[in-house]
Amino acid sequence: MMYDKKIEERVDMEIASFLEEEYAAQGDGLYQWYRYRFLVANNKSLTSTIGLAHYDKAIVRFVLERCPFATRFVEVGAGLAQESMLVALHGLPAFAIESTVAHLEMMNRLLRRLATKLDSRLLERMTPVNDWFPRRATEYVDAGTVLTFPTLSATMTEEQETHLLDVMKVAGGVILSTEHFFRNRTSDEQATLISQIRSRGFGEPVEVFSWANGDMGFAGNRIVFLKRL
Repeated sequence: MMYDKKIEERVDMEIASFLEEEYAAQGDGLYQWYRYRFLVANNKSLTSTIGLAHYDKAIVRFVLERCPFATRFVEVGAGLAQESMLVALHGLPAFAIESTVAHLEMMNRLLRRLATKLDSRLLERMTPVNDWFPRRATEYVDAGTVLTFPTLSATMTEEQETHLLDVMKVAGGVILSTEHFFRNRTSDEQATLISQIRSRGFGEPVEVFSWANGDMGFAGNRIVFLKRL
């Protein structure tokens, strides 16, 4: 399955319009995050308002072009679920996992907008899920799943983290930020995280995106993919 630049451009434009129309005037944490990072009026690193971050595009392209085993895309901590919607518009079924009801409501509004303006089949391919991962993971994670953790702000206990890593080994592949996986991690902690994932049956990490390849005006590290062996 090849990545379609025209689909990307249309999705980026529609989400950017959505952010400007619906998010700029809102007030909670997620609204502010998008307002100050995706709207050109507030983010001086941008030349125009964007709907898709550089890493959103890179992750979806990587999955479509380098994960031939994939039959499902699962985005954990999805927020607006831009990645899930972009990959679903390319034809790959997606599940967007979000624990906050208010965020899920906004996700659904964006989903309806893109389905109306771009492709009505999006409603069949994209499934918003109100859940705290991995409580219901067996419903949507299997050997054909690419399990992604794009931008996470929640924290967890050591026991919860171990449980999540154990659930992860069911997936066919995992994509995550080494520095921002549920908390900010030092270089040593990032290396430990990769070792923990690999010990559960995954191969060496392959770089999907590095912040050196695209500055959005906020800190980041690198996003990697690990394939189940």
